[in-house]
Amino acid sequence: MEHLTSIKLKQIVYFTSIILFLSGCAAPRSITQSGKVTPHKQFRFGSNFSGNISTSVSKTLFDGAQSTASDLINQDTVRLEETVAKLEKVALAYSLDPIGSGYDFYLRYGVLKHFDIGYKFASGVHVFDAMYQFMGSTGTIESVGKKGICGSIGVQYSSQKYDLPLGFNKIQDLLGYTMKRKDILIPLIFSVSFGEEEKFGNFSWGLAYSHSFIDYGFDPDNIFYDRINSTTPVSLTAIEGKKNYSSIGAFVNIKAGYKYVYLISSLSVFYQDYGTYNMLGGGTANLSGLTIIPTLGIQFNLQKLPWFKKKSV
Repeated sequence: MEHLTSIKLKQIVYFTSIILFLSGCAAPRSITQSGKVTPHKQFRFGSNFSGNISTSVSKTLFDGAQSTASDLINQDTVRLEETVAKLEKVALAYSLDPIGSGYDFYLRYGVLKHFDIGYKFASGVHVFDAMYQFMGSTGTIESVGKKGICGSIGVQYSSQKYDLPLGFNKIQDLLGYTMKRKDILIPLIFSVSFGEEEKFGNFSWGLAYSHSFIDYGFDPDNIFYDRINSTTPVSLTAIEGKKNYSSIGAFVNIKAGYKYVYLISSLSVFYQDYGTYNMLGGGTANLSGLTIIPTLGIQFNLQKLPWFKKKSV
């Protein structure tokens, strides 16, 4: 059995930064809707590219996580020490709220005059939501309603099983780390129109509340810790846990275009206390911080399709 001596931690600056910028599957929380729901029997579809910048991950990331894991994974056995504890915290922080970027494709449909539903495919995650408009005009460009501020409230649901991306999968393999999550997002959106019935776009703002339900676990095969007054190492007991936490955020977005095609720019900021999580060997980790989500997108509007139009008598 090989004893693990002290391993010097190396800073990851270039390689890891590129990996994290190109990857990362965060809970979908970018908000590009306006306070005006999709008009009855009309469609909206489009695509967004979003970033996810987490201060909590930034605090734990550059501790030499990947280089340390690369060294440890090749050992026959690994003894629990500070380096392993740091790897645990990196894996946990990154899966809860990764630094990275992603894309989504979405489709929305106006089911009723004040109500629409949507589906989004966000970097491999299936997202379902619905919006109810309680304030403002529900008219269309062809049938203009009363001018004023529009307001809507919605609910969004998503679930995913999380795997660390290329470069950090070594950490996941070493620690036997698993994580599943379910996320519920409730946005409250207000908007003012550019032109009649958002003919040229809109400016939107609002607040959002989200709640996340986490199932996580650590089950390593070859990590041991030393017993006091004994030369025989002890294998670690697997950990399984459940946590849930809330996030509170605010956002603004601008949509600009004409009638059928629009460009959208959005910025959301959330704060969350992720809570306290059990670590291998009896330790705990407490995480909290801000998340900044910038988004750029394009949206297409479809007017009523021919089979929805009333036939003339």
